[in-house]
Amino acid sequence: MPLDPVCRTCFVEYATRKFKTNISKRTRIWKNDRVLIAFSGGQSSRCLLELISRSISLQARRRMFFTADVIHVDETCVLSNVDQKKVEELKDSR
Repeated sequence: MPLDPVCRTCFVEYATRKFKTNISKRTRIWKNDRVLIAFSGGQSSRCLLELISRSISLQARRRMFFTADVIHVDETCVLSNVDQKKVEELKDSR
């Protein structure tokens, strides 16, 4: 049955399935590997963690079998002109 791209649940399921397909086909992550994920606290990082979480969850259909470790990358130490709002968002996401 085709998924409805407007339905939130269908979109999340579709995106997760596409993510798992791309990881399987385009990376060299094998069963029982440990993968280090860089997390900045931004929207992209949060989305990536959510997709990984859904993919390795015990409840996932066609579960992926690797371990994900997360390291927080504080962008403020390398970017000198980051606005204060972004700095506060990063602090709140910890």
